[in-house]
Amino acid sequence: MTAPVDLTNLREITEGDEALEAELFHDFISSFEDILLQMHSKTIEEGWAKDAHALKGLASNLGAERLTKICHEAQHSQSDDENAIYVDRIKDEYRQVCAYLLSLL
Repeated sequence: MTAPVDLTNLREITEGDEALEAELFHDFISSFEDILLQMHSKTIEEGWAKDAHALKGLASNLGAERLTKICHEAQHSQSDDENAIYVDRIKDEYRQVCAYLLSLL
């Protein structure tokens, strides 16, 4: 199985600065969790797609391709029932991303 995050671009940007990478990992985790918590209780009418889009951007910037794909799909959810399924899928993949990032610290 491939790693849940491709750090190639991030490492080019940080030029291998491990302290900066750690800071970015923590920022990603904090920001993602904040938005995911808000999103959990939102309906489509209350801004679901906007939050899914924000999560997609965070995941993409980090290089978490599978998480990016799930968030992209969630952004186009058609019902609140689908939203609940996407939250579970996002959480599952997010846990894998976090475990991977924390293993690098």
